[in-house]
Amino acid sequence: MSSCTNSSNIQSNLITQVIREEGDGKRVAFKITTTDAGISAGVTVGSVVRYDVPTNMYMPSIADKPDTAEVIGIVETIQNGTYTIVASGLIKYPGITGIINRYSAGCVVQDGTTAGGSGGADIFFLSNGCAGKLQALEPITTGHIVKPVLQRVAVGEYNGIVLNYIGYEVANAGTSDQTTVVPAGAVYYAPRTNNYEGFIDATTPQQYPVSQYPELYDIFKTDYGTYEETVKLNSPGINLSTVINSTVTQKNSLNVVISTGTVVETNQTNSTITIRKDSTQPKTDTNSRIIIGSLRFNAQSSDVTAFTVPSVPEQTIDYTASSGSKVETLVPYMRVQKDITSVFVPENVQLDSITCDQIKTQGITVGDKLQNLELRIQQLEGRLGI
Repeated sequence: MSSCTNSSNIQSNLITQVIREEGDGKRVAFKITTTDAGISAGVTVGSVVRYDVPTNMYMPSIADKPDTAEVIGIVETIQNGTYTIVASGLIKYPGITGIINRYSAGCVVQDGTTAGGSGGADIFFLSNGCAGKLQALEPITTGHIVKPVLQRVAVGEYNGIVLNYIGYEVANAGTSDQTTVVPAGAVYYAPRTNNYEGFIDATTPQQYPVSQYPELYDIFKTDYGTYEETVKLNSPGINLSTVINSTVTQKNSLNVVISTGTVVETNQTNSTITIRKDSTQPKTDTNSRIIIGSLRFNAQSSDVTAFTVPSVPEQTIDYTASSGSKVETLVPYMRVQKDITSVFVPENVQLDSITCDQIKTQGITVGDKLQNLELRIQQLEGRLGI
């Protein structure tokens, strides 16, 4: 069953009443009547009860919220209007085999079952569904209180021990199905630094390789400044290095220039040239011939390989503090790719157990390393005859 602390939360309310103690070294119990305090009609034999100071009443405890989950003890017997309440220690709990974790219309069904999880029904918790009752499994509803109050034993005529452990509130689940998406191209303002991974400084227009920032290219295309395209040519026997820095043109069927650019790089092995163009110029038309001086080429393919990311203005803000004000210039940093966050994990996590397909740290698969280590230990033990 679940472990709990042994911190007691027994209150000092008893000083307001006439208490007749009884004890033999094995328990703390007391007797009350209606002359001592009011007793709720719901308090019966076996009830887990609390003392409510404002109303001067004993009433059934219930674990649906902190205020009502306080416990002073368990009613062991009622004889001639006198209630014996065991606050701590051994108790003869009536119908202990009937404490189960099943409800009908919010109340415990007494059917003799003792199922309580893998550990058996040995620790019983204050019910969060039926006032004054116990259940074999702790509550799991967020905001309800987990409070163990009885442990099953077999000691002579006694069958349980009253435990007044401090309770704790059931927290929200540690996972979330909410997903946060930060799109490529999103701009954030921050003090200037070189340590913002996944962002670029967008203060000035800059040209970037499409292969490095494909998601940004999908946004800006060739519309915000110079771009480069690599064109594959049919160039048998021509030394392409001679055309670097030359002007490239294409003409339509009416001999009108439709695009221009400058050769900035060539690759003889691949028969390619890289052309830099202004954003006002269209991309290479593979159906029109490429003209470089007196040379004429057919373009077999064309791919944009570099593009320009436009600039975003800086922002100036005033910081005000007790020592005075300060003007700070914030730099626009642009997200280079979409970022999706689905679960936030704190810096330190403590779990009873974890199950997953694979755990990696710094690129190393932990399971594979453990298996390899186990194999090496077995081999070493074999050599040593262990």
